[in-house]
Amino acid sequence: MLKINNLSCELNKRKVLDGMKLDVQVSEILGVTGGPCSGKSLLLNILSGKYLKYSGEIITGGRELRSIPAKELTELASLCSFQNRRYSPESTVFDAVISGSRIRKSIFNPYTDADRETAEKYMDQLRLTPYSGERLKNVSESILHNTFIASTVMTGCSMLMFDSPEAGSGYRQRADIAALLKKYAASAEKTILIASSDLNFLAATSDRIIVIENGKTAAEGTSEMIDEKFMKRFFNIESMISRNVVTTLPEIHIIES
Repeated sequence: MLKINNLSCELNKRKVLDGMKLDVQVSEILGVTGGPCSGKSLLLNILSGKYLKYSGEIITGGRELRSIPAKELTELASLCSFQNRRYSPESTVFDAVISGSRIRKSIFNPYTDADRETAEKYMDQLRLTPYSGERLKNVSESILHNTFIASTVMTGCSMLMFDSPEAGSGYRQRADIAALLKKYAASAEKTILIASSDLNFLAATSDRIIVIENGKTAAEGTSEMIDEKFMKRFFNIESMISRNVVTTLPEIHIIES
C-alpha cells in the first residue's frame, strides 16, 4: 500500500504539488492525469526516489520513503520513463528485457531458466518475440518503447510506475500494454501508477483515476466520471463522450472549435 499525506514540492521556483493526499492499494492500477505541468511526472519521480526536494509524508511498504536506502528503493519501486532514457544500443531486445531482473541479483549471479521464461512471456504479450535477437539500435521506436515497458515489469518491484507508456503506440500496441499491466497487477499483487494525458488509455487500463489540479487531487473515481463537464473543467476541451458498446468504457471525441 502507498500512502501520501500533505505532499508539497516546488520545481523551478514554482509550487507544483501543494498538500497532496493519496492512498493507493495493493494490486491497484492508478491512473494519474491533469493538465500540462500539473505534476504528473513529478509525482512519479518523487516516488521513485529521483527527486528529493519535497515536504510531506510518503509511506510505502509500511516505511517512510526517506528512510529507505537508495539501493533498497530501486528494488521496491521502478519508474519507466522515456525521457532521458539510457540504454546500450548494441544490446538485443531479449537482453534488454531480461536485464530488468538484474536489480535482484549480484553481478556474479547468472540469469535463471525462470528469468528467461518470464522474459519470454512478457515479450510474447507485447509482441516482441520476432525481434528478440535484434539490436536496439536497429529496431523501431515503438519496439524500443515496448522493450522498456517489458524490462520494467521484469524488475518485479512492488511499485511500478509508467510515464505515458502509450505514447507513440498504435491501437494494437496500446491494447497489448493495457492487457499486460492489468494482468500483472492482478496476478503479482503489485501497485501500478500510470501518469498520462490520454484518458482513453487510462480508462481502459486503470482501476481508478485521479486528476491533479493546483497541486492537489481535484477529482478521483472510475472512468465513469469522465464526461463532457469533466473534460471542460479539467482540460478546457469541448468534447462528446460516447460509450463503447462492448466494454462500456468512455470514448472521448474532441469537438474542434
